Amino acid sequence: MLDKIFSSVAIVGYLTVFFTVLRSFYHEQQAQPNLLRLLLCIAVAAHALQLFGLMVTPSGVNWGLLASLSLSLALMSLLLLILSIKRLPQALFLIISPVATIAILLTTFFDSPLVIRDNFGAALEAHIFLSFVAYALLALAFIQSMVFACQYYFLHNKRVIQLPRWLLPLQTMETLLFDWIRLGWLFLTASIITGLVFVDNFIDQQLAHKAFFSICAWLVFSALWWGRWRFGWQGVSAAKGTSMGFLLLLFGFLGSKFVVEVLLRAN
Repeated sequence: MLDKIFSSVAIVGYLTVFFTVLRSFYHEQQAQPNLLRLLLCIAVAAHALQLFGLMVTPSGVNWGLLASLSLSLALMSLLLLILSIKRLPQALFLIISPVATIAILLTTFFDSPLVIRDNFGAALEAHIFLSFVAYALLALAFIQSMVFACQYYFLHNKRVIQLPRWLLPLQTMETLLFDWIRLGWLFLTASIITGLVFVDNFIDQQLAHKAFFSICAWLVFSALWWGRWRFGWQGVSAAKGTSMGFLLLLFGFLGSKFVVEVLLRAN
């Protein structure tokens, strides 16, 4: 019963944020940043409580596909709150809020296989924490890159659409993008190092694909960061590189879980 109450509060909070930003888009006026932060804070808190009831079981912690996906969205929303204290990229709410709502609905109305793990030590728990933070940060960077690319396109094709005046300047959006990439890259580096050190057997634990795609993504983001520093890479090229790196992470994280928990179990 409590889980459904928390789910409902989170959904109402996310959708209120979405429609508030959407309304401000059409009326060409900026939504109150503090109001958006308050609404998102309520949604994230309710989302976290719903996840606690979903994931923490008497047998251990459930790391199933839908639970992990929902946790990633909650963490993305939380990190957006933290990272946007000074500059609030409101356009990101138009993507994150409905996707988080869908994740909550999936965990509420669809049963997914439970993946119970109760034998993690402190080192592996640290690895999992670093991995989720890295995925959430780089997912935010991916969304930011998509918004940046759209904004860049519209500004260079003024007849297509009239952008709201309250959107952050293109240069500020680009700066935020690379700030988030650097931060996500640091957490991804720490995640890979702790995984290589503390995970005993990648094959037996079905983590080989995840490790492979994570390292490939790390190489892409490393090249992107180095290219930014050495050659001044920017604009649409940066958005393409961010998309490539994130998709590799997505294949490694959710793709491997989908294959193991859904396809292989179905067969």
